[in-house]
Amino acid sequence: MNFIRLFPVCSFILLATILTSLFQDANTLEKFLFIPKRIARKKEWYRFFTSALIHADFLHLLFNMMTFFFFGPVLEKQMGHISFAGLYIFAQIISHIPSYLQNKNHEYASLGASGAVSGVVFGVILYYPWTKVYVFLFPMPAILYAILFIAFSHYASKNANDRINHSAHLWGALAGFVFASIVDPYAFIYFLKEIYIL
Repeated sequence: MNFIRLFPVCSFILLATILTSLFQDANTLEKFLFIPKRIARKKEWYRFFTSALIHADFLHLLFNMMTFFFFGPVLEKQMGHISFAGLYIFAQIISHIPSYLQNKNHEYASLGASGAVSGVVFGVILYYPWTKVYVFLFPMPAILYAILFIAFSHYASKNANDRINHSAHLWGALAGFVFASIVDPYAFIYFLKEIYIL
């Protein structure tokens, strides 16, 4: 109960995403999927966000929600409930814009909260650039992880053929960082000082 009281936005997102993903059926998928062609033709703009509530399989859901569980409360405590909710929504929507523009006349579909979760992770990196993050049990400074993540996501979005929307990861991460920087410009100045730019 303390977690719900302290982190109401995180709790709501976790609960809603887990329940919707675990109990999704063909009808839910059809209504919630991010489908650029449907959005362009039928103006179903809600799909930019509802696609975050469904996942391809249990591992996809587990990875996203575990990452969100570890990073989300840190950022919600730092930013406050309303700003944190804004960041999550903003990152999810922005993460899909490149895919929408590229595929609005093609057959294409995407799902998952990866864009929003990437935004949350990069929001935390803004505040704590030198904190340790673990990648396959290997610890590294968050700022190094951010550089590697951006480089890999950019490369994979152009070259990978693995049915993963790497573009959403990249743009969601950048959107989260930018949103947090605008909401809290002092954090951005602190970030620049911490990485020796100021």
